[in-house]
Amino acid sequence: MKRIALIVAGWISLLVGVAGLFLPVIQGWFFILLGLVLLSTEYVWAHHLLRKLFVRFPKVENAVHKSADRISKWLGIQPTA
Repeated sequence: MKRIALIVAGWISLLVGVAGLFLPVIQGWFFILLGLVLLSTEYVWAHHLLRKLFVRFPKVENAVHKSADRISKWLGIQPTA
């Protein structure tokens, strides 16, 4: 059940992020990044895309890993590598 909820939350975050690129009220980059982090636990393509983003923007990687570790502990799932 957690796996399905994680996948659904990831896809919803990704869709909200894409909409946020066009709407001034929503921070699109934040939701896209959140969606990729959530989906990277289940999908290889999301993990690879997240790796590419971390290479391009190395300052973001540390903050994302800290947040992902905290959220993973809270949800009781394996943190992303």
